Amino acid sequence: MRIIPISFPRVRLGLFPTPFQEMKHLTKKLKGPRLFIKRDDLSGWLLGGNKARKLEFLIPDIIKKEADIVITTASVQSNWAAQLAAAVKSINIEVLLVLRGMKPRNLQGNYLLDRLLGAKIRFLNVPIDDYRQNINEIMEEIAEDYRKRGEKSYMLPGGGSTPLADLGWVNGAFELINQADEQDLRIDYVIVAGGSLGTASGLATGFKACNSNVKTICISISSNTKDECKSKIFLIPLINSISLLPKKISASGILTLPRPCSAVMTPPNLTVSLYISLFASLRFSLPFSTKSFIKSG
Repeated sequence: MRIIPISFPRVRLGLFPTPFQEMKHLTKKLKGPRLFIKRDDLSGWLLGGNKARKLEFLIPDIIKKEADIVITTASVQSNWAAQLAAAVKSINIEVLLVLRGMKPRNLQGNYLLDRLLGAKIRFLNVPIDDYRQNINEIMEEIAEDYRKRGEKSYMLPGGGSTPLADLGWVNGAFELINQADEQDLRIDYVIVAGGSLGTASGLATGFKACNSNVKTICISISSNTKDECKSKIFLIPLINSISLLPKKISASGILTLPRPCSAVMTPPNLTVSLYISLFASLRFSLPFSTKSFIKSG
């Protein structure tokens, strides 16, 4: 049975479904198991990547909130920053990128794209620990400056990982299951890199929502610890919102693998429980203010 994508306000940015290809030579080299790759590098928005699915759900909310400027943070050369800039400028709204690191000497990579797209940019050349400790306060101060000018800002955390955005990767999970079914395949594990955790959260939730046994393995690509991960984006607003949900479904199926020099992060079970509960409701309507999640960044 084919799984239907989520019915929720959305704009079409990516060229979906993206290819689902078998890696026969790598499978042979490793002597099994069968390995496949989901080609979201071919998603078609700017230079491709996993952010297009998130932006398809964020853009309608940005329009609905009548934002004058969208503010986010990222590292210099961030794919998230460039893809956001392209999406937001396409609807004639300003975007401000608060980038951690030194201003590059050369115009190249995603920084070149940021500039070509007309994004406003501020650099924070500070140690990573100082950045992580102070970025929320810095973002709030910037937003307050715009409020004093009578402009409405829409803030997004690094990576754009909010429950609304991550619906894009719930759809991604549905898409993957459909493609596997068309090839009469059973997927056992999906392995994904985890920075802001939105992709892994969406995938794990999507698999749960369609009663799939696929397990999501999330490998860290950042320096956050597990405890820092759990409080980074979702936990406080989730605690405030969970009592409003029609029912709760226990969440499992997110695994972790060790990575040298870095802790492995997975989304909090509470986050996944919220996502699954959303899909358990008949209309899939959000029982809380999305803005509260965005501000929590």
